[in-house]
Amino acid sequence: MSYYASISKSSFYVSTENTGRVLAKLQRLPYQLQLDPEGNITGIEMSHCPIGNDYPIFQEIAPYVRDKSFILFSGEGQEAWKWIFENGKCRKVVPQIIWGE
Repeated sequence: MSYYASISKSSFYVSTENTGRVLAKLQRLPYQLQLDPEGNITGIEMSHCPIGNDYPIFQEIAPYVRDKSFILFSGEGQEAWKWIFENGKCRKVVPQIIWGE
């Protein structure tokens, strides 16, 4: 059984000198990368697709991703999470829902 998710928002940047490394790691995954004329990766997209555990791959590319880059996902059942890239690492953040009175 597959789990379906989409990227709802992102700010993702990889400089030209690291583009090849990141493309090689993500080539078999359902992500589309946007490149500018200089070859920098300036965006990442994915439509409603089945995904697996992408955390190990994101950890591998984290040293090449600009600090403060993020990928916000929406999944089944209104689930949401964000991958944040900082200091050469990737971490997952989930939202906290606070109900008013």
